[in-house]
Amino acid sequence: MKTKRLIVLALSALIGSVTAQTKTTKPESAFEVNINGKVYKAIEGQPLAIEGDLKNPTIKVTSLPYRLVETAGMKIQYPAEMNFAYEQSENLDNWTLNGNDVVVMIFEFDGDVSVDDIINETRKKFGNKNCKLSESNGEMGGKRFKVKSLQVKIAEQLLMMDYYIIEAGNGKTRFICIQDLFNNGQHSDEFARVFSMISTAIVFK
Repeated sequence: MKTKRLIVLALSALIGSVTAQTKTTKPESAFEVNINGKVYKAIEGQPLAIEGDLKNPTIKVTSLPYRLVETAGMKIQYPAEMNFAYEQSENLDNWTLNGNDVVVMIFEFDGDVSVDDIINETRKKFGNKNCKLSESNGEMGGKRFKVKSLQVKIAEQLLMMDYYIIEAGNGKTRFICIQDLFNNGQHSDEFARVFSMISTAIVFK
């Protein structure tokens, strides 16, 4: 019963991302601070330790094109313009990054939840004739993952949902779902940039 309820919650989050974008406070901005030629990385609102004594320094501050968020067992770097949302319910934590075409969702369940069950519920919701499932191998943060991709037709819109299953342990289940518009058999232009940044900079704890 608990597992079924968690699947319903996850499905609600997935479907909700198609029609709405929840906005909450974003993680702090990241900056590059150049002081007399020496470069430091700084996070908004956090102290920055500077080495040595400074006398009449030349300082240049540049906004970085990404933000950092620490989620369920991982640290993720994502494009700064994406909207950020975090929702918590009993036995489920859900982080969402919303772009124009791309939605990245990170799920952590307190319990054993199968991605297959969530995919099957999605197929029931939209109809098997409107869904196509495939499997492949993918890579994030230097790690290889089995990827399950569900192509869903909603009205005239075609969506691709790529599920990356993350090993968690401690009685928890984690996975990342990257959802993108998939028209004419191709990912959106935004997808390439978002996926490249997240997949190369993600750190698993």
